[in-house]
Amino acid sequence: MAGSALIWRHLLTYIKKTIAQLRGVSRLNSIRSKIIAFSLVATLLPSISMGFLSYRNNLRVLEEKVSKELTSISSQKARELDLWLKERQYELRVFASSYEVAENLDRLSGARPPSSETSFARNRLGDYLKSVGHRFADYDELAVFDRTGAVVATNSQELSDIALPADWQHLVSSEGLVLGEPYWDAKRRARSMVLVGPIRGSREDLLGVIAGRVNLRGIDAILKSQGQEERELLHVITRGGLIVSSFPPPQDGDAPPSLPPAVTKDLFGASGTPTEFVNPDAEEVVGTLAATSRLGWGVVAEKSRGVEYAEVAHIRNFTILLTAAIFAGVGFAAYLLGLSLVRPLERLTKGAGEVATGDLDVDLPVSVGGEVGYLTVVFNRMVARLRKAREEIEATNKALLSKNEELHEISITDGLTGLRNRKHMNETVVSELSRAARHGFPICILMMDIDRFKTFNDTKGHQAGDAVLRGLAEVLRETLRGTDYAARYGGEEFLVLLPHTGLEEALRTAERIRSGVAAGRLGTHADGGAITLSVGVASFPECGSDAEKVIRQADIALYEAKREGRDRVVAARLSTPAVNPAST
Repeated sequence: MAGSALIWRHLLTYIKKTIAQLRGVSRLNSIRSKIIAFSLVATLLPSISMGFLSYRNNLRVLEEKVSKELTSISSQKARELDLWLKERQYELRVFASSYEVAENLDRLSGARPPSSETSFARNRLGDYLKSVGHRFADYDELAVFDRTGAVVATNSQELSDIALPADWQHLVSSEGLVLGEPYWDAKRRARSMVLVGPIRGSREDLLGVIAGRVNLRGIDAILKSQGQEERELLHVITRGGLIVSSFPPPQDGDAPPSLPPAVTKDLFGASGTPTEFVNPDAEEVVGTLAATSRLGWGVVAEKSRGVEYAEVAHIRNFTILLTAAIFAGVGFAAYLLGLSLVRPLERLTKGAGEVATGDLDVDLPVSVGGEVGYLTVVFNRMVARLRKAREEIEATNKALLSKNEELHEISITDGLTGLRNRKHMNETVVSELSRAARHGFPICILMMDIDRFKTFNDTKGHQAGDAVLRGLAEVLRETLRGTDYAARYGGEEFLVLLPHTGLEEALRTAERIRSGVAAGRLGTHADGGAITLSVGVASFPECGSDAEKVIRQADIALYEAKREGRDRVVAARLSTPAVNPAST
């Protein structure tokens, strides 16, 4: 890979020098020269394609060959590893189901206190374990544990250091045989693994477990068998990247190193597929992994990438050199051909850049014929259409802006009276009272209600009631100033906001509105009496520090006016108690 990068750098340097030398060459003005250039390019391109295809085919064939070899080896070793583990599991089951083990462990579990019988049972267990330990070389140690996890007997001359898993009782009850993780046994300078199997009594109750420290020399023998080529390396790894066994083995006899987590993840994720990685010896290799079904480990077969791909690397380098020569020739022809096209194309590029920045007043001169001249004509037509489209879009945007303003006006206006609706009123009152508090000017709120409006609706109908509401809105528009604000509060209630207005002036304004209504402008009731209006007046900041309190005081004053006989204006008093409104 490093050699390829160096070749490419030399190639680019050569191309730059060639282009610099060609700057003094005259332009190609004849059609014949252009045809020659095109023929040259048309001749060279198939050469490049064929060289590239040849390289790709050789690479694919070699990859398939390496993949088949590595996959075959790793799969075969994975099957043998599964068979090896199956044999160890079968052996441990035989040990655990032995009458000697179950019967003597049952005696030890039930005997209290220790007696000659327990000593006899313990000795029998030890003798049995030593007997099978001599016959089965894969076990460095066999030990029997009781229900509490205490060692009962072992075939070792020393105190057993086999460590059971923390939750061994649950594991053996649910899974039967338990496989421990492989580890480096510093005392024996070898990888080991613990197998644990349950020992059950005649009633299938758990009496304890038998644990065996299994040496992994059998795995080493599996990897060494069948005389594979020396350039093939084999590893048995766990999903954590721990190398359980390797062939050839480490020269110093130390623990085999581990693979990086990223490499391990790639190998297990692409099981059966060639993967390139750097092995523990810092060598670039290509390898395949075959997972075992019982252990969850993987067998990795690898080969040196440099050795295996030497031939294809030679083809690759030759292809690169050939491509470099072709590039030089094609670059020379392209340079000469481009001289006849570059100037009109530069104008087109500059015009396109101006259009991209939003300048649509571009109009390029058509100075040449042929395809470039036609392209210039089409470009000018395109710009003209863009100008027209922009004008249409601007007109559409103006129409949309007008419609949006109209929709906004509808959303804040009461459809019946044409005044502002309650939603807009709430926002306006809060905003105006905040502004009044900041600048220190007075402001008043009028809360008004049409007297006996429900009775009027019941006797004359809702259409007549709607006419009364529209009439009151008209009275408000005629009476109020341009800076005042009126809104329909709800039903027959209306709210008026008087900025920069003290209480006395607000009372006079309310009286003008009330008297105008009392004069009969809104019509009469069924009994002939004119429709009247009750008004409550509250001032800010005297009647409250926020909009809710001021509106509440105006509302209380309104109901005070109702209680006093209707058709009147009442100013809010801070001491005015809350009342339950009577029928209006």
